[in-house]
Amino acid sequence: MRRRHGLRAVRTPASLKVAAVSVLLCSTFACGDPAPDAGASNVDKAVKIAKEIKAAPGDAEATLKKHKMSEDDFEALMFEIAEDPKAAEQFASKMGGQ
Repeated sequence: MRRRHGLRAVRTPASLKVAAVSVLLCSTFACGDPAPDAGASNVDKAVKIAKEIKAAPGDAEATLKKHKMSEDDFEALMFEIAEDPKAAEQFASKMGGQ
């Protein structure tokens, strides 16, 4: 994702997005309105990608490419999971507090 900062575009590293969305997920699953289930397959996919990025943050773009996802696709997937308390809890549990 590109954000404008002054006169130049600043690219947010995928590893930073994973960390930020993980914090969001951890706080979201504890409260909020029930939403439709994001699906176990989405949670499993997100967990697999997040663990790979966490293990090798410098290879985040390659990891996303391997899973046929852009940074925006992964960010959207993480927000979809964060909006569903059940899915967010599954994600946090499968990440094992990582």
